[in-house]
Amino acid sequence: MITRLNNNSITSITALPSAIELGANTPAFYAVMSGANQTGMSPNTNTKVQFSSEVYDSDNAYDTSNYRFVVPSGKAGKYFIGANLNFGSTASGRSSFICVYKNGSQYQQFGQFFWTNYGSVPNIIEGTQDYVVHASCIMDLSVGDYVEIFGRRYDGTSIYFRGNIGSNFYGYKIIE
Repeated sequence: MITRLNNNSITSITALPSAIELGANTPAFYAVMSGANQTGMSPNTNTKVQFSSEVYDSDNAYDTSNYRFVVPSGKAGKYFIGANLNFGSTASGRSSFICVYKNGSQYQQFGQFFWTNYGSVPNIIEGTQDYVVHASCIMDLSVGDYVEIFGRRYDGTSIYFRGNIGSNFYGYKIIE
């Protein structure tokens, strides 16, 4: 029961809608990279990110072996999808991207551009600095659709995604 005092009168509300009546933001999931850094990427090539550890998965809809969220039966609708990816490299390089894939095809791309060297070579991230790129979007998903996250760095060598530090993949169904 909620009671409010307004202009010397008391107003009470005795029945509030329950979460079931309002709906729930499920399915919902949150996955992270586990352990070591993911290495072996080539410059300017999309590489699937291995978010292999579930932190939360309300409907068992996140597949840790294929690193993807799959819409379960009866759960079609609009979804909020997000990811953070911590990039690292042992050499200077330029822009990095997160690519959201739907059913094996690129759906959206989000990038981070660097302007740390204002001299003759703009757009450079120096040496071993780590940085996080964020992506979020709203997607219409049907039963059986799957969503994956890919990362890409424009150039540089010894590129990697940092495990367990700032790299995560999450989403939930939006109440309609």
